[in-house]
Amino acid sequence: MSDWQSTTRVTDPHGPLHAGSGDMYNFSLGIDPASLLADARGKSPRKVAADRLDWLRARFVHPAGFGVAREILADSHCVLLDGENGSGRSAAARILLHEAGGGDSFHELLPGDEGGTRLDAGQIGDGDRLLLTLPADEDRLWADIQEELSAFHVALRAHDAHVVIVLPDRHGGHLDHDLDRFLVRIERPVGAEVLWRHFRMDGIDAPKSALSAPELSGLCQDRPMRDVAAFARLVRRARDAAADGIGFAQWCSSALAALGDRQEDIAKLVAKHRTGPQRALLLTTAMLHEAHAHDVERVTELLLRHVRHPEDERPLLERFDLVQRFHEIDARADAHGRVRFTELDYDAAIRAHFWNHLPEIRGHLCAWVRDTVTTEQLPEPTREAFVARFAEESLRTGHHIDLLPLVEKWTERARDVPAAKAAAQLLRHGLEDERHGREFRRIIYLRARESGLSDGLTRVLVGVCAEEMAIRHPDEAVVRLHHLARRQRRGTDARDALTRIARSERRLHRLMLGRLAKRFDLPGSHSPEGRPTEAQWPADLDLFLQLTAPEDVTHPRGQTRAFVAETEQRRHLVSGWSTLFRLRPDSYWGDHTVRWLQAADADETYGDLLLDVLIEGARGRPDVLSRLFALARDHVPRLPNRPRDRVDLGTRLLYKISAAQGVSLAHASP
Repeated sequence: MSDWQSTTRVTDPHGPLHAGSGDMYNFSLGIDPASLLADARGKSPRKVAADRLDWLRARFVHPAGFGVAREILADSHCVLLDGENGSGRSAAARILLHEAGGGDSFHELLPGDEGGTRLDAGQIGDGDRLLLTLPADEDRLWADIQEELSAFHVALRAHDAHVVIVLPDRHGGHLDHDLDRFLVRIERPVGAEVLWRHFRMDGIDAPKSALSAPELSGLCQDRPMRDVAAFARLVRRARDAAADGIGFAQWCSSALAALGDRQEDIAKLVAKHRTGPQRALLLTTAMLHEAHAHDVERVTELLLRHVRHPEDERPLLERFDLVQRFHEIDARADAHGRVRFTELDYDAAIRAHFWNHLPEIRGHLCAWVRDTVTTEQLPEPTREAFVARFAEESLRTGHHIDLLPLVEKWTERARDVPAAKAAAQLLRHGLEDERHGREFRRIIYLRARESGLSDGLTRVLVGVCAEEMAIRHPDEAVVRLHHLARRQRRGTDARDALTRIARSERRLHRLMLGRLAKRFDLPGSHSPEGRPTEAQWPADLDLFLQLTAPEDVTHPRGQTRAFVAETEQRRHLVSGWSTLFRLRPDSYWGDHTVRWLQAADADETYGDLLLDVLIEGARGRPDVLSRLFALARDHVPRLPNRPRDRVDLGTRLLYKISAAQGVSLAHASP
């Protein structure tokens, strides 16, 4: 008997033992992987991404060149955005794609490796909106893309898809002649108008004449758009934290100071506080900024233990109280007990100082963060901010590898939901990072291919792939979920997430059927004893059933025909059915076959094609062909009011089976 057939196995035999009389009721705690990616407000990554785009749209000022870019994209389905660094090209690209489709969803193109195809037309689906941002330091990539863009453009038109390509900052001005028609230069928008739009959307009531002040006019005229946006956010924060009587001028002054270089000021502040407890409180307050004072105190004590600082031997009543200790580091607790520095954005500058200038404590900080999440039971918003700040500094300083041991540690206990959420959050930050996102996708790919992952890590990887990676890189999410689905030891989280994502988009559905067929068709995919090897996995057949409901293969979407009517997809379907018939008993595939037979009887357009796929899949298997006929006879009732000229399913099936076996029937072809 093949291992692919239905068997019962007992693995990891731990659990409650029934040793008495009466009934026993067992309950298990199920954790939805998607819930691990929701933030403290309950928002999913997809909702967060949509909110970010809404935020951008509300504050976006159309720069010179945007209207031309919009027209070229609409007419040609492709536009190349050029411009100076800091001119807002990336923001313009996102708004262009939003306008092209009227929705929030677009995905990023992933160029192939050098030596192969750089632009894969297989990444294009009907009506897709695609973004490709080219790095400044990869001249070879840009040259290769120019050579392939014309052919890629043909595929874009065929699918009614659109792509915006943001050119590298320094591409030398070289552009192939036939691509000139796609090129648009985006000029820097008027900075004062951008800042005014931010103020208006944030409810900041300021006279427009105030924007002409020397300190603001310099910002608006010379600084990149990201700095203008950062300044507006700082002004809003200054307003929200200000006491009564503090007005717009003081808000701007605080924001400008926070936007400037504070390294010298922070270095003096740290040098001023020489004792370990003072510096520990300084860093913890920066990491838990706006958290409750008692949480800051507990986590500070944990940091002191991690750096092996001697305990304070003074009597408790002789020690400074929290108010005085916070006052020493220029921090205050408000009426609700939440601690803030008195200077705007000091927390970010202090965090940067410790990561930049005290590298010898980095290992201790990683261990401190690890244990804070698992032992301190912080409120969820506080824990979320703490983990985000650690991820931000690790990624900013190029120590992204520090995140991975924490992910491993936080997923050891499968039912520790707060730790699992923190692990998922670290991976999400890594995936979102512009410099390190590709490396995190590679790491997740390698881990997804490993057997024996813990249940906790599997669940986190499933959630990250399905909820975060699938937003901008759905193809890569599908591949990783497929590997996870094959190897998941308990539960079907990966398989269910993969099925949902694949069925959500025609192109991804086609991608998965092709992946399954490729494995089914591999020679030597089974050992001499019939056991599946690395080339095939039992979960692949489960996935095949979930992805091939009759409505999935007979319903045309967009500009494509139904799967069963496409030659390549029909071959994939035959491959799947052939493997099913060969490796699983009819108790496994019988119900699914009945649904196909019922659909074949009811569907005048694709019914014969459904039957052809089933019979081709059973070629050379008289026992299976016989079973198909029995299933049709016993489970597909004759349709009422059948047209006189329409042959019933049994007759059609018998004729096709006979033809497949080379038997000539006396009857005429139905």
